[in-house]
Amino acid sequence: QELLDSTNPDLFKRYISFFSLRTHELINSIPYTELIYIHSKLMIVDDMYVIMGSANINDRSMIGERDSEFAVIYKEEPMEVAMMNGEEMKVSRFAKSLRVNLFKEHLGIDDTQKELCELMNDPLSDELWEFMNERALKNTLTYREVFNCYPDDTMISFKDVPKQSEMNENEIAIMKEKYMRLKDDIKGHIVQFPLWFLKEEILERSFFSAEMLVPIKNFV
Repeated sequence: QELLDSTNPDLFKRYISFFSLRTHELINSIPYTELIYIHSKLMIVDDMYVIMGSANINDRSMIGERDSEFAVIYKEEPMEVAMMNGEEMKVSRFAKSLRVNLFKEHLGIDDTQKELCELMNDPLSDELWEFMNERALKNTLTYREVFNCYPDDTMISFKDVPKQSEMNENEIAIMKEKYMRLKDDIKGHIVQFPLWFLKEEILERSFFSAEMLVPIKNFV
């Protein structure tokens, strides 16, 4: 933050972005949405290395005598030449194909969209970076308009979070009208991660909370 422009708190998004996944559906003629929580862990580095499994990067997973975990590191000799940041380099065919297929799935791209499929090939291109952020923003704004769902960056304190209550028929009808009108604007699953959700609240453990009574070893 010290290196970035303090007057532009979103400037960091030029360098790193955080996303969530969300889905939607009509169930019994009523629109529903929910976040997709994926428990498996996956990292693809430079279209060359893949690590995937259940292990977290903490003592509980890594120390060897705590939780039972499973993880695989995949590496192969470079199999094909691909683009990385506009330059040719040798990459793993498996790692690249896995990344590209995941990008296409979560960005809502099918094989008929040849130009967008080509865009997926260089993960460090400015064009792909802008496309991912724009699609995540568009999806986020559409979900916000239709569902007013949370967590969301507009909800910076508890008073901003909508109270759980049964919707009446008129409210359901309004939501359904918005959904049927805007659902095709949602592409894939990608949405912005709500970095500012509850930022005005103090969420540290209180002295009398149950977490204070449990040894820290249980969490790490």
